[in-house]
Amino acid sequence: MFGVLGPALALVLVGCGDGDESERDAPPTGKSQSPPSRSASLTLAPTATPPPTLQEAQDGRDFDACLDRACEVEVREGDTIRFAPKYVTDTFTVDGITDSRVEFSATDDQPSPLRGWVGGTGEVETGDIHVDFDRTDDGVIILKFSPR
Repeated sequence: MFGVLGPALALVLVGCGDGDESERDAPPTGKSQSPPSRSASLTLAPTATPPPTLQEAQDGRDFDACLDRACEVEVREGDTIRFAPKYVTDTFTVDGITDSRVEFSATDDQPSPLRGWVGGTGEVETGDIHVDFDRTDDGVIILKFSPR
């Protein structure tokens, strides 16, 4: 009976002796250990939050798409959006952009331009347009124009 166990014991000893330091310090494996729990394996999974999705304006920086008052464009300080002459509102200009607000002016059939600002996100109506302001996670300003 000892002859049968001898070769099996020799195989176990040979398998344990050739590892590197990390293998020698690892806890022994075998039936005496309890199997890992499912909850332990879940905690080992990465829990990093996914990166924010970058929002892009439907019409990019194509301001000509706004002639009919229906567009979504990325704007920068100093940009002027022009509308077709048949509409009441002539232009919408981005006068300034800071971390906290977007300053604008709009010209229409009134003697002086409408001036204002929007902090973060918001909306404005002037003349015959409606404007939704949005600021993406990476600081890009997107304006969505629609008829009022």
